[in-house]
Amino acid sequence: MKKGLNQSKPFIEATDLTIKYGDFVAVDGVSFSIGRGLTYLLGPNGSGKTSVIKALTGLLKPFRGEISVLGCDPLDISCINDKIHVAFEETNLPEHVLVKDYLESIAYLRSYSGEMNHIYRMLELDRHLHKRISELSKGLKRRVTLTTLFIGEPKIIIIDEPYNGLDLKASIMLNELITDYVREHSDTAILISTHIIPPIRPDKIILLANGKKIYDGKPPEENIKIKVRRDGSTETVSITELNEILRSMKTDIEIFDVQIGTIYDFIAEKIFGRK
Repeated sequence: MKKGLNQSKPFIEATDLTIKYGDFVAVDGVSFSIGRGLTYLLGPNGSGKTSVIKALTGLLKPFRGEISVLGCDPLDISCINDKIHVAFEETNLPEHVLVKDYLESIAYLRSYSGEMNHIYRMLELDRHLHKRISELSKGLKRRVTLTTLFIGEPKIIIIDEPYNGLDLKASIMLNELITDYVREHSDTAILISTHIIPPIRPDKIILLANGKKIYDGKPPEENIKIKVRRDGSTETVSITELNEILRSMKTDIEIFDVQIGTIYDFIAEKIFGRK
C-alpha cells in the first residue's frame, strides 16, 4: 500500500470491513470514507463502533476487508507515526506519574515544542498538574486522556465515547473545545464514536446497528412540519408549501401545530422505524 497522504483522497477509507470474535460477527461488511471535518460514528451499545475504532487504529486485524488511514495500512505503525491521536473509552494511565509530567512526556514523544499552558487550561487541568494521576477522580483522569488529543498537530483525532466519565461542566468544555478545533483546523478529521448524540452539528454521520451500516451521509436538516386546517380539512405542509398557500390568499387557513424533526427523530426512524 502506498504511504503518505494524498489530499484528494479521504483521510480514512474502509471497504467491506468485517470483524469477527470466534463465530460472532461484530461488524458485517461495512464500507465508508471519512474526510476533513467532524464525523460521528453513532449506534447503540453493541453495534460494532468500538470494533471499528480498534481496526482503524491498528489494534485489531479485520477478518475481511481493507482499511486505509492517511494512505497507510493502520497495522503499519511506522507509516502513521503520530499523525493520529486517539482517546479510547478505557485508557490505562501511569498512576504514579504527576499530571504535568505525563502531559509533557506526550509532548516530548510527539516533538511538540509549543506552549503548554493553554494545553493545561483546555479542560481545566492547570489546578491538578502537581497531583499524581492516582489521586485524580475518574472524571479528571478522563480529562487527562482527552487533553492529550490536542498536543501536537494530528491529521486525525479519534475519540471513543468521549462523554463517559465526564460531568456536565467537563462535557460542555469538551464540546466547546471540539467546536473551536474544527473551526481552526480545517484540514483535520475528527471522528467521534458514541452512543450519545452530541450537540455539535457534524459534517457527516455513520450510523451502525447490529454490526451493519444503516446510514452514511450528511446529517439531516431540521424538518419543520406545520399542521394547517383549510376548507374544512387538515393537512401537514412544509414551510415552503405554507408560504405558497399564504401568498395565494385564495383560502382562509388556520395553523394549529408545528413539529420540528431533529437528528434524534431521524436516528430513531433509522434504528427503530419510528416516524
